[in-house]
Amino acid sequence: MKARTELILGLWLSIIMTAVCLPLTMAESPSPCNATYSSSPRILGFDFSPKELILDTDNASLQIALQTHIADDNGDIDSIEAVFLSPSQNQSIAAFMNYTNLFSGDAKNGNYTINMSFSPSGEVGIWILEHLIICDKQGDCRKIDGTGAETLGFPAKLLILKKAQNSCIMPRSNSSQVIEELLFIGFLPGIGQ
Repeated sequence: MKARTELILGLWLSIIMTAVCLPLTMAESPSPCNATYSSSPRILGFDFSPKELILDTDNASLQIALQTHIADDNGDIDSIEAVFLSPSQNQSIAAFMNYTNLFSGDAKNGNYTINMSFSPSGEVGIWILEHLIICDKQGDCRKIDGTGAETLGFPAKLLILKKAQNSCIMPRSNSSQVIEELLFIGFLPGIGQ
């Protein structure tokens, strides 16, 4: 009976020690994802042009030129992704880049460029940069959203308008709301003042 009591006590002690020590061990163990920020790619620049698109049913698609300036100590950029969301967040446009899109510089400090195409049936209004993410081959990534891009001085808003039948450029729906937003963010300075 004494041996049985000692065995049960030993089992309970093992369970308690495992319950206490296992979380501490897990907290100290390295994470499965490589998060060394010192070697993560750095976003030194981000831009696109033009900042305004006028959609026309005569055009198959319209494009903006997207450019990123990336630095990476390891010089092994694997992927660059930029995603824009429509005002309703029901549409998105994505651009994917890699070493083949290196326009100038080198893999350690270079400019990458690509054209993003927009459909004539795209939603009008202000499209926002949802995210820009850069990853190297080791899995180190850097991600910023529209707010982060603007904080760094990069553009994050793209104005899309639709050309009307009478050649007057006007947003298709909610025009007064869109005009107010444009005034607020500075696309139409001085109008209505």
